Order: sequence, then structure tokens, then C-alpha cells
Amino acid sequence: MEDHSLSEVRENLRLITQTPEVQHDPELLLFASIAKADVDGELNAQDARNDWEEIEQLAKAQRNQLWAIRAQGERSFSEFLLGNISKGRVLVATALAATQKTNDVGGQIRYLTAIGAALQQARQDDQAFDYLTKAADLVRTHPEAGYSFVTNEYMMETLVGLKRLKEAEALAKINHQPIGAPGEKGERSASPHYVGHYSRRNQTPAPSN
Repeated sequence: MEDHSLSEVRENLRLITQTPEVQHDPELLLFASIAKADVDGELNAQDARNDWEEIEQLAKAQRNQLWAIRAQGERSFSEFLLGNISKGRVLVATALAATQKTNDVGGQIRYLTAIGAALQQARQDDQAFDYLTKAADLVRTHPEAGYSFVTNEYMMETLVGLKRLKEAEALAKINHQPIGAPGEKGERSASPHYVGHYSRRNQTPAPSN
């Protein structure tokens, strides 16, 4: 979605959150605020941080523990983007620990993946692998969580960094297989040379078929 479209969506959501109907319905206000924060996260980190701070307070007022915790985790991403690295680390680590304590599987997958992704980007592949493996294990044991494309994307990059190219290639074939009926092309099949690309980045030959 283009930025101007996202801006329109953000403005529409802002107007929705200010309507009397939403203002007087705490649960609906929380839902609309989360939607706006997600959009702001694509456009402006400062706005997103403010959104998630407000959402945390809304959730606490409603005794909604799940979103009070997740708001901290989501705010960590804005802090990272704003250059507040130490604060971001504390927030995401706190959120992960809280999701584990409250058995919020979706939150655990998201924040384990986020930490793993950050470690992978820092070329700390061994540590990244540990976090991403934990996230992948949760996805496997909780099918209701759905297919975790993002977790697998970062796991592929991590495996390439660890020179485990055959495993990366096998995962790439799964992650980028066509959607729908056999022979039907889809978004997940858009990167057939994924492993080769990251092998070149790491100056390592990709495995042959």
C-alpha cells in the first residue's frame, strides 16, 4: 500500500476514534486505537510510540492484560526506530517475559521473532537461531497461530549466515511455494532465488539442486 493511501487510512481511523460512539465504548476504542497504531507504525515512529503509550493505559483501565503487555512490546519497535536502543531492548524483553508468564502464544511468537531478527541483522546468527527456533517451535505446536512467514524469512537468513545452506534452501522452498491450487502463482512464490541471493551476500556458494 502506498504512503498516501496509508495516510488516508490513518486519518480515517483518527476520526473514527474521536466519534462519540467509539469514545463511549472502551472496547471499541481500544480496537480502533490498535488499528491506528499499526498504520502509524508504517508512517511515523513518534506517532506510533504515542499511540502505544495511550493503548497501554486504555488496556490497563479495562484490565485487559493481554494488550497492556503487547502495547509495551509494540512500543519497543518505535523506540528502536527513534534510536532509543536501550529502552527498546528493555521493553521487548519485558513484553516477552510477560507473554510467557501469561501464556500469550501469539505475543511470544512475535517478540521471539523480533529479537531473533534484530540479532540476525547484527550478524549474531547463533543467538538469532536460538530465538527463532523457539518461535518456530511455538508455531508448530500451536497451529491456530497460523503460518509464520516472517519467522521463517529470518530463519532462512540466519541459516545462510551459519552456512547451513541446505536447510535454508529447504525452508525457502516451503516459505515461497505457490498459494492455492497446484500451478497457481502467489506472493509466497515470488522469490525463487532467495537462498542464492543471501548466499552471495555472505560470499558463500548456494547449494545446487
